[in-house]
Amino acid sequence: SAPAAACPAVPVRGAAGTVVTIADVVTREGPGRAYVPSGRLPAGCAVGLAGWCLGDPLPTGVAGWSDSRWLMVRRGGPVARHVSGEPDRPRFLPAAATSPEAVAGLPLLSTADCGTDGPRVPGATVLEAVSVDRPVTNIVARSAGATNLGFAVWVRPDPATGLAPLLRGEAYQQIGGGATLPSGRRVARWDYPGLLRDLDPARRTPAVLLAVAAVGCDGPGASRPATSAAVTTYEVAGGQAVRQQRLRGGQARTAPALAGMDLPRLTATACQPPR
Repeated sequence: SAPAAACPAVPVRGAAGTVVTIADVVTREGPGRAYVPSGRLPAGCAVGLAGWCLGDPLPTGVAGWSDSRWLMVRRGGPVARHVSGEPDRPRFLPAAATSPEAVAGLPLLSTADCGTDGPRVPGATVLEAVSVDRPVTNIVARSAGATNLGFAVWVRPDPATGLAPLLRGEAYQQIGGGATLPSGRRVARWDYPGLLRDLDPARRTPAVLLAVAAVGCDGPGASRPATSAAVTTYEVAGGQAVRQQRLRGGQARTAPALAGMDLPRLTATACQPPR
């Protein structure tokens, strides 16, 4: 069931996940470029993985995005290693050198595998107030240590119909995202008037509730836990938006006004790379 022939001296059977290399890549003994090289894998072959660690962020094939995930190659048993010529050293390869969608679902490894001198887990995201009185709105968020930040908006269904009060768009919409500055800051540009134009003028309930979220992303399509997100809600009535609440991810899960919102789906939407 592997998507390609296995890389030389790399076990695939029984792995927690399998990826295919998209370029020749040097593996290292730990999750970062400062570690000693431990091998080389050619492009286009399958790698069986044990999990992943946070490490040095590297540019990806997705413009404007970096990836801080380093993938640990699964090790075979002693006999298999002897027969296959597998090196008796840890092998980590950057997720940026693989197809990113294949990394989803892999376990985050412990410090016993990742090492204690690796980067710290990014802090919670702080979303600054969104000013929605300009043709194009700038949204600013920060998360110390985050590789990327993603932004998305949820439009609450009309209480009278249970349907999103939109003419064309979906209830969960990405605003933007990508690599952060060294300070962990990222600015996204949001076409807020475009969302207003998409509101159904025949909706039963005039007031519309919006929830804008910002969350850290370890790589394209890889959001941090939803509880680390920041959420700000707005009520739109008569073409004007009034800020209601500023919430942390855990608070957003239980806020009565956000009943029905799938926070993990919203944060996943925020970290989706452009297609």
